[in-house]
Amino acid sequence: MKNRISGYLILIVLLYTSILFSNENDDLDVHIENIKNETSILYEKSIILDEPEWAYGHPSTPNINLSYESYLNKADSINVFNNQSDKLYEFAYLAYEHGDYKRALKYFQLSENNNNFIVLFYPTYLNYWYGEVNKKLNNYEMALKYFNEYGDLYYIHLINADIYSNEGKLEKAENEYLLAQSVELYEMANYEPYLFLAKMYYNNNEYLKAKKYIEKYIRCAESEWNYGGFGYSSSTNEHILKAKKFLEEIQKLGSTE
Repeated sequence: MKNRISGYLILIVLLYTSILFSNENDDLDVHIENIKNETSILYEKSIILDEPEWAYGHPSTPNINLSYESYLNKADSINVFNNQSDKLYEFAYLAYEHGDYKRALKYFQLSENNNNFIVLFYPTYLNYWYGEVNKKLNNYEMALKYFNEYGDLYYIHLINADIYSNEGKLEKAENEYLLAQSVELYEMANYEPYLFLAKMYYNNNEYLKAKKYIEKYIRCAESEWNYGGFGYSSSTNEHILKAKKFLEEIQKLGSTE
C-alpha cells in the first residue's frame, strides 16, 4: 500500500510538472507570435525565429520588400518598437540596406543596449554588422576592430585589404584579398575577392591585372552556375553578365594604353 501511494505521488508530481511546463511553453508561443505579428509592420515577411544557415559567416538576413519611401515612413514611426531588441535589429538592417548607415549604427547599438532579444543568434552577429556599417562610413580601423571581435578571417582579410588599398599599398592589398579567397570556412565557392581585386586594379589604371582577376571571377562564377556550388549557386546569372560587361570595359581601356 505504501509503495502504491508513493507511486501515485510521483505520478501527480509528473503530471503537475508537465502542465506547468506546458503552460510556460504556451505563454512563450503566444509571446513569440505577438512579436512576429508586430514585426510584420516592417516587412512583408519577418525572419524572426528563423535559423541561420551556419554559425559563422554572413548572417541570415531579413527578406525585405519595402521601398525607400516606405522605409522613411517607418523610420518616422520608430516608437512602435517599444525598445524590443529584435525589431530594432531588423530595422537597423533595413536602414543598412537603404544606405542609411548612421541610423543603422544607431539602431544596432540600441538593440544591443536593450538586450531583450528573443532571436538568440541576432546578438552573435552584432560585431559583424558594426564592422560592415563602419566600413561603409569609411571608419576602417573601427571596422577592423569589430571584424576581429567577430572572429571570421574572411572579413578580417577583406577589411585589411581595403585599408591597404586606400593607402595605395596595392601589393599588400592583393595579398589580403587572396588570403580572404583562400579561407576554408565557407563551403560555397569563394571567388568574390577576385572581383574586388579587378575593381581595385581598374581604379588604379592597371588594366592587365584587372583583366586577369575579372577573368578568374568569370570562370569561377560560370563553373558554379553550370555545375552548382554545393547547392549555393546563384539563382540568376546576372552577376556573370555584369562581370562580362566589366571585362569589355577593361579591355577597351587597356587597348588604349
